[in-house]
Amino acid sequence: MIREAIDNIRQEVARLKPTPSSSKQLIPWRVAVSTTVLIALMLGIGNQHFTRSQKPYSLDAQSESSVELVEAPIVQGIIGEPDVHRQLNNNNAGGKSDSPRPNPDDVSIRKENILDFETILSGIKHHDELIRSGEGNYTLTIQQPGINGDKRKYKYDLVFDSRLIRMEYERSISQQNVSFPKRTIVATPNGVWEIGYHKTLKTLYTFDTNTHLGPLYEWSNPRRWLRISNDEDIPTYLRKHNFRIETLENLDNIVCYVLKKENTSENNYERFWIAPEQGFRYLKRETLRPVKVDFIDGSLKKGTPYLMRITASYKQYGETWFPKKCQSEHFWIDSNGKRHANGVWTLEIKDLKVNHNILPKVFTVDIPDDAIIRVNNRELSKTEFLKEYKQE
Repeated sequence: MIREAIDNIRQEVARLKPTPSSSKQLIPWRVAVSTTVLIALMLGIGNQHFTRSQKPYSLDAQSESSVELVEAPIVQGIIGEPDVHRQLNNNNAGGKSDSPRPNPDDVSIRKENILDFETILSGIKHHDELIRSGEGNYTLTIQQPGINGDKRKYKYDLVFDSRLIRMEYERSISQQNVSFPKRTIVATPNGVWEIGYHKTLKTLYTFDTNTHLGPLYEWSNPRRWLRISNDEDIPTYLRKHNFRIETLENLDNIVCYVLKKENTSENNYERFWIAPEQGFRYLKRETLRPVKVDFIDGSLKKGTPYLMRITASYKQYGETWFPKKCQSEHFWIDSNGKRHANGVWTLEIKDLKVNHNILPKVFTVDIPDDAIIRVNNRELSKTEFLKEYKQE
C-alpha cells in the first residue's frame, strides 16, 4: 500500500511544473546570550546541562487545554472534484514569511491519488523501520546570539544499530579559537559511557546507569531529528495531538501534505510539511507559541511569541531516506511583529553508510587494567566494575 502510494505521488509530481521561489534568510543577531537557554530547553536540554532556575520550556509539551477528538472526514476540504486544484505555497524552507499561503501556485492532484491521514502516518512509520544501522561523520554547529557571531562546532564520527550508539567527537569555539580534546560516547542498554582524553592527564572513564543520552548528544544523532524532543515517534505524536491534513503545498519543488494541529490559530500553531516522495519525511516543521514563563534576566516575558522552524533535506539509501542536513532556527517576536534571531542549530551529515553490517566489538569499551571508573558518585576499579556491571 505504501509503495503504491509513493508511485502515485511520483506520477503526480511528474505532471507538475511548479515555479521555484527564492528567498534569502535574514538572521539578525541581536539577542542576549542568556536567551540561548530557551533554545536548548525547546530542543530538550534540561537543567542537568544548564544551571537555570526557571522551569524547562518545551514546544513539544502537551498543552494544558483539552482538545475534543472530532470524527470527521480526514481529507475534508481537500478532496473535491475528480481533478482537485489547490492554491499551494511555494515557500522555501528558509523563506521570510510564516504565513501558510503566500505566493500561490496552481497544483492539481487527482482525487484518487490523494492520501488520507492514516496512510501518511503508516508511510512515516514504514520508513522509520527501514533504518537498522548507520555509520558516518558529520558536524553540529550551534550559533548563539549576542556573542559576535560565535559558533560552537562539534565534529562527530557516529556508528549505530537498533540498540547501540558510539560517537567520537571534538568541539571548538570559532571566535575564541579554542578547541577541546576528543571524547567518546557509547550508549548501551545498561548505561552510557563517556570517555575523556587528555594530553597530559589520565584518560577519564565515566559510566552513567541512566540510559538516556544527554540532549546535546541526542541532537547530534541524525535519527533524533526524525523524532519529537521527548523521543516520541512522529506518527504517535501527530495522532495523539490531533493533527489533521490542512492543505497541499509545493515546498522546494516537492509536493507536501501540510499537517496542522487542530483548534489552533495563526498566532499559536504547529505544522508539519510531509513529503511522500521522499520517504514520508518532513521537510519543514514550524511551531509558534507564547513563552509560558518570564526569563529570570528579563530578556523575554511571559506571553512573548516564540517561533521554532526546523527544516531538513534528505538523501536516499536504497528504499529509505536519511537526513542530509537539518537546521533548527529560533526567533522571538516583538509587539511590532518584528522577529529577533535567538540561535541556530545545524547538523550536516557526510560519508554516511546505511544498513550495513556492524561488528559488536565496535560498541565495546576497552578498559585499561589500572583505570578508575566513575559510576554515578562512586569510583570503581576495572574488576569491581565488571563484577557489578556487564559490558555489551
